[in-house]
Amino acid sequence: MAGEISIDKDATIANSHAHIEFAGQLRQQAAGHAAAMGAAVNNLGDLYADYKDAMTQSLIPEFLGAHNRLADLHEAHGYKGLHAVQAFSEQDSAGAASANEIAT
Repeated sequence: MAGEISIDKDATIANSHAHIEFAGQLRQQAAGHAAAMGAAVNNLGDLYADYKDAMTQSLIPEFLGAHNRLADLHEAHGYKGLHAVQAFSEQDSAGAASANEIAT
């Protein structure tokens, strides 16, 4: 996923899709880990009641929130790249159409 928006349309599109795909992977992994954390906490006895409460009320939601915020950033970066490619393509098409009108 190296690189930013570039003048290479195909590279920008590929990079954008890589960021969007990575965002999905982050969300999927976080959900799996959070579920495993929750299942592990459920196996603890009453001696760990305070820890269980902290995990289910604070730590697991914070864990998921952090991963989702990171996924949101990757997804936004990916869509920014795709939108930039679309805008440049539309501008190129408009410029070409304008040049054709002037030439005729």
